[in-house]
Amino acid sequence: MLLVLSDQEKTSFAFLASLPAQVYPDLVKTALSQLLSSKQNTKVINSAASKLKVEVTSLTTALDVLSQCFINSAKRNLSPEDLTSSLTSCGVEDDITTSLVSSYTDNREILTDVVRRT
Repeated sequence: MLLVLSDQEKTSFAFLASLPAQVYPDLVKTALSQLLSSKQNTKVINSAASKLKVEVTSLTTALDVLSQCFINSAKRNLSPEDLTSSLTSCGVEDDITTSLVSSYTDNREILTDVVRRT
């Protein structure tokens, strides 16, 4: 089973692709942290937006999309290969896909627990 992205999610991934590739791991880590703590770290997001010279709302939306991607992947119990195929087929950049799949794989048990609790 593959993950299907909405137009808004595709737009958020396109926004992420416009950012320097070296920030992807930190953004994915922030999205995962936000998901696990059930709240946004406004200070971190504002600081990142300022450094990247982007709108806070655009970055917040992109982080929310990353979090949803984690949750939806865990709900469907996607393998790393299925997640990679899903993101690639939707046109998500390879660097973003690599960071996201790596974090998903590393935190799969935690994400599954989050899904069970919701």
